[in-house]
Amino acid sequence: MEIVLLGAGASVEGGVPASFKMTERIYNEFCDDASLKSLSAALTFVIGGLQFQHGVSGENPFSGVDVEELFNAVDFLSARTASEAAPFVNAWHPMVDWYGRHHDFGSEIESLVRHIKEMCEISLDRSNTTWRQRDVADAFHRLFAPPNAAERRGTFQSITEAMTHHLISITYIRNPSLVGYLVPLLNLFKRQKRLVVATLNYDNSIERVSAAHNIPCDAGIENWNDTGSFHFGGDGLHLLKLHGSLNWRYGSIENTSYPPLISPITVVNAVDWDAWPDNAPYRDTSQVETTKASTMRCHSP
Repeated sequence: MEIVLLGAGASVEGGVPASFKMTERIYNEFCDDASLKSLSAALTFVIGGLQFQHGVSGENPFSGVDVEELFNAVDFLSARTASEAAPFVNAWHPMVDWYGRHHDFGSEIESLVRHIKEMCEISLDRSNTTWRQRDVADAFHRLFAPPNAAERRGTFQSITEAMTHHLISITYIRNPSLVGYLVPLLNLFKRQKRLVVATLNYDNSIERVSAAHNIPCDAGIENWNDTGSFHFGGDGLHLLKLHGSLNWRYGSIENTSYPPLISPITVVNAVDWDAWPDNAPYRDTSQVETTKASTMRCHSP
């Protein structure tokens, strides 16, 4: 057997949620994370919009939302004004612009209410009326003024970064015993001396089980950096991650801009990942970004 394809559910037995459950898990973690309180409402809006679209398309709106569908939607909203379709859109849903500003809306509303209350309390003191009115006007402006370009991108970009953080935390497998069910693949490799495992998942299940059995696993990154393509020749256990990997990142740590089509990719060492505590409140997504490998070419004899 030359190649084995692992589908989207191949890592479920290892504790990694399937794509629909992944969305539910990320949403719940947003709601439970106090630092993401200002973003969870916007995420709720996006998920609800995708469920509505399923209903419009005649699909079951309760079937769930695929995590990649969610990422694509949030990415699109963060860059909606730069889209080729933007000139033909008369108006976005009002809530898109409402959430399209990186503000803590609860605090803004509390500020507005506080200023109105204070103005009422001193309404008889006419000498203070002018500056109190200005405070109220400023509070209204912060809530309802049209967002600028940076604000349009801010909230949804922050959601993408936070989702990436939680996605990494959810899909990274630390315990080798969780992926023992994949040992038959290693046995097949030992008999053949060569095996290509293609996977639709971006978790580290294959890397983890192969390392636990002292079998080198080549994901082809070095060859990609040299040639812009994957080439799996000769014997060995070769891993083709069709949808990218949670432990790949583009360029240097300092480079956080969106990568070009062909950009150097480095692998975050497993030891570094294992050093992260399970309850870390927020992983720096400027240092680690999952990458999509769908545009990368693969050559295998």
